[in-house]
Amino acid sequence: MGYDIEAAWQINDFCNFDCVYCWLHNKDWSKRKRFIGQDNTQKVLDGFDRTGIKWLIHMSGGEPFFFPNFIKLCQRLTKNNFISINTNLSHKDTFRFAELIAPERVNFIHCSLHIQQRKKTKEINDFISKYQFLQKRGFNIFASYLMYPHLISRFKKAYARFKSEGIILKPKVFWGNCTRFRILDSIIFKRVRRFFGRRYPDGYTDKQKILIKSYMDTGNTYGGQYKTQAQGFREQTVDLTLDRNWIDKLPSFKGQLCRAGKNFVKMDQDGKVFRCNDEPQHYLGNLFNSNIKLFDKTTECSSDICSCPYVGYRYANAAHRKLNQQ
Repeated sequence: MGYDIEAAWQINDFCNFDCVYCWLHNKDWSKRKRFIGQDNTQKVLDGFDRTGIKWLIHMSGGEPFFFPNFIKLCQRLTKNNFISINTNLSHKDTFRFAELIAPERVNFIHCSLHIQQRKKTKEINDFISKYQFLQKRGFNIFASYLMYPHLISRFKKAYARFKSEGIILKPKVFWGNCTRFRILDSIIFKRVRRFFGRRYPDGYTDKQKILIKSYMDTGNTYGGQYKTQAQGFREQTVDLTLDRNWIDKLPSFKGQLCRAGKNFVKMDQDGKVFRCNDEPQHYLGNLFNSNIKLFDKTTECSSDICSCPYVGYRYANAAHRKLNQQ
């Protein structure tokens, strides 16, 4: 796509969903106090323009579509840059986005199906109609189903339902904490939840791993593998075909040369730029208030665990070479 650097931008911490497995679940502050996004769109645009380089801007939250003037932001960013989005596909502006944003300027749209929330609000068909509209408009789009332990048993039924609508659900490995008893997910039991929790993906049982891998194989068979680079493959940060690599545990790239900081950066809601999510000591400046200082060479990873393995597998040299050889 001809960009110089990719930024993973967490543009807000506001979401209209309250999924039990989300880092925003059961937070003490009210949703109205959560940060929706920068009110000054021009400040954001000036920050990217000031660097003089071409970006691939991967936007996640929260829910990116609640960012003020989100459509206008995307229109302006895609004039000189490229974007990609993680979304729950719930916002009404999805249709306007599909009509106003050029698909060739969007690397991908990752649509997360949060089945509990969708059934609770009776909005299964809403997800389907928006997905199909984006697909019809020519966007590179895919849907994921999180393999949260309490939801694994529901996957088969959900898969069949969405397949009948032409949507292939891709299993996504869960990493985070899960309690053994669902009732403990309530905020009432917040103080005792940690005593009954288990860390994932390490916590998956052998039976669960076999089941998840079988679902991955089914999704690839009917949903198609990603194209190879020789076939015109668009490299994309969220590549769900990689998930089987960390179904046992999150990987480590410690000691490997990694292009994060040089060809990839992590940015928070306030414009603060870091090498990656796991190395906060490498602060590169604030994109919204001034310029940033990128690494001028590839540097070794110093983190014990890669909390965003999609990034690690793409930018750590040894991991990238290994994937290309497979």
